[in-house]
Amino acid sequence: MTSTVEAFSNVLLKLHDIAEYAPIDRYQELALDTVQEILPFDTAWWGIMSPNEISFSLHGSHLHNLPNSFVPMWEELKYDDALAKAVEVKPAQTVYFDQPAFDDAPGLATLMGEHAVKQAFCTSHYLPSENAFVFLSLYREQGSPRFTVREGLLNKFLMPHLCALWESNRMRYSEQYKDRLQDESIYLAIVDRQFQIFDADNTFFDILRQEWPKLNSLTLPQAMIAQMSRETRIAEIKFSKIIARYEFIGDFCILAIRQRQRIDLLTKRELMVAQAFSTGASYKDIAKSANLSPTTIRYYLRVIYDKLNVNNKAEMATVLRNTSLSESQKTWMQSYRVIQRVSGRASGPIFSLPGK
Repeated sequence: MTSTVEAFSNVLLKLHDIAEYAPIDRYQELALDTVQEILPFDTAWWGIMSPNEISFSLHGSHLHNLPNSFVPMWEELKYDDALAKAVEVKPAQTVYFDQPAFDDAPGLATLMGEHAVKQAFCTSHYLPSENAFVFLSLYREQGSPRFTVREGLLNKFLMPHLCALWESNRMRYSEQYKDRLQDESIYLAIVDRQFQIFDADNTFFDILRQEWPKLNSLTLPQAMIAQMSRETRIAEIKFSKIIARYEFIGDFCILAIRQRQRIDLLTKRELMVAQAFSTGASYKDIAKSANLSPTTIRYYLRVIYDKLNVNNKAEMATVLRNTSLSESQKTWMQSYRVIQRVSGRASGPIFSLPGK
């Protein structure tokens, strides 16, 4: 008993370290590698889903040692997913399925057979104030030992820690990126594949309602969904009262929003001139790079000063710096990894961060 408790405690300490320093696109992978130390499995599926009238909607998932074809196949057979139905009605309990249980649901049996799964442990954890739950399915293949009652208890007691630390990891990433922006007028949220809002700042919804006053759900407005559904991983979108920037990372999306501000009055050419001049370029330098005359650049600057309501280059630079949704041309995940390297956490005893 003492050795089991000690091993469980050590795993929790490692999970806390991972939650604090891992990028959000690697937390689940690294956490599952750590769980293997006390609860071996061959493959795993960890994600968020919610029940609907006929089956389930998948909000996001991580596949561990499973092919990418697993989720599309599940989408075709999910109406017969008896394992998901079992954990939905037994939250916080470990549900065990073996081959006979799979065979009672032909669709599930097909999915498991295609991926060599002979037995499964699955535990769910409902999210606060939401009709959705986090699930973790651990699978073993033919020839692997049978899951034991003790392992079922380990899975049950680990699950709330895994979920809480996953949320902590996402929130820490959001907070660190917001600190890099150094702009209190920008609000962040994490959005899932169904465009449901997670981990939002307290005033995030207030800003959204400036554009969509009748918004009363955790789902993004349809106008925003339509823009974000395009085949663009990173983009900035403008509405009448707010500006939004998003970046998809795996099944999740980092979404930043702010009210429209003075800088949004500038044209693309004016913004280019303003940025160049505020960073030290001369009239002649800007004119040469833009193929314009220095007189034209001076005219642009007079218009820019008027639109931004500033009197000099220093004031203009401050406005430009404090109203940008992105501090550089790097993606947010690249920026996050830069933070980790600068802080000396690029590698450690538990894991190494990937390159850019």
